[in-house]
This record gives sequence, C-alpha cells and structure tokens, in this order.
Amino acid sequence: MITEAKIKALTDRGVFQRGVAYFNDGAVREVIQWGQKITAEVEGSDYDPYEVEIELDGKGGVNYGRCSCPYGAFCKHVVATLLVLIHMPEAVIRSEAIPDLLAKLNGFSSRALANLARVCRCICLRGCCPRRWPRLRKAHGGLG
Repeated sequence: MITEAKIKALTDRGVFQRGVAYFNDGAVREVIQWGQKITAEVEGSDYDPYEVEIELDGKGGVNYGRCSCPYGAFCKHVVATLLVLIHMPEAVIRSEAIPDLLAKLNGFSSRALANLARVCRCICLRGCCPRRWPRLRKAHGGLG
C-alpha cells in the first residue's frame, strides 16, 4: 500500500508540502484507478486542469508519476493525487484494468455498447460528482 513516507521519498519536501496544500484545497478531481494505473485532473495555475497519470507497482510503490504541468514527473499534482488514494479512497473511481474490460466487451453489439456508454455517462454526471469531495475531505479533517 502506498504511504506518505513512500511519496516523500519520491520527491523533495517543498513539492510534497505543495501537494498537501493542493489536496487540502480540493484541487484533485476525477481520480480513476484502472488496475495499477491512475488518472486524475488537478486544478493548477493554468486555465485547464493538469492531467496526471500514475502507475503503481503492485507492491505499495510507484513505477512512475507524470503530469502535464511544466514540472512533469512527481510534481505537486502527482503528490496530491496520491494523497487522495491514501486519505480519500472512497472518492476514487475504481475499475478493472482496461485490457480486462475490453475482453469482457468482446462480442457485444454496437447498439449495446452505445447504450452502455449512455448509462456510464449518466452515472458519471450524476453519481460520481466531484462536488461531494469537499464533504469527504472535511470528514477526514484535511492534512496538516
């Protein structure tokens, strides 16, 4: 399992502290875990949110953490996303690995897949709303 100590070992103290601030401010949105891969959007200084991609190693560590921000790897946005995994696991949308999901879809008609896409869109728009996240974060008391 990933821990704060493991995150701290991946980056310097300043980046870690800025990541904690981003986590506490609720800047992390749409965290999705597909097997060992994690994606998220994190609000930053740019107009559009930064895109974060992380791959866990399956042993409690991280293979890589990338971000679309200028800093790139293991930046404050990656740190904030990893903190969501630790402190707000209920906010993470979890799914099987993409190859496993695609294998299950093999044989479905295009009409059935289109209907499934519409249902998923409704669930995402109504059931997985990031507006719940401030309440979840408040319930966990933020980080110091």
